[in-house]
Amino acid sequence: MTNIQDYHMNNKGWCNIAYNFLIGEDGKVYEGRGWHTEGAHTYGFNDISLGIAFIGDFTGRSPNAAAWKALKHLLHFAVENGYLSSNYLLMAHGDVSNTLSPGQPIRKTLKKWPHYKH
Repeated sequence: MTNIQDYHMNNKGWCNIAYNFLIGEDGKVYEGRGWHTEGAHTYGFNDISLGIAFIGDFTGRSPNAAAWKALKHLLHFAVENGYLSSNYLLMAHGDVSNTLSPGQPIRKTLKKWPHYKH
């Protein structure tokens, strides 16, 4: 986490880590900027979205089952506690920006989820 934060602050010039939350393949959710602070993850969408990132490079493979389960739990928690509306939209970074992020394997899985929109 601190490596990502250092990169975002020292190389990108941002005031903090870009994402609201990050998810590891250990099945844990790590708080970046949290629920109440605007992220710096997707230009034009930061003020109307939560930025959630899997930790790692997933251009060639999908995150493991523990990471996907953690994402599902985080989204459920967000709805149950009023951080997301029950009709939220789920989009990948590359759906709204000219980037390969988060990688095709992640996008392939997300496209099967009911809240996914592209």
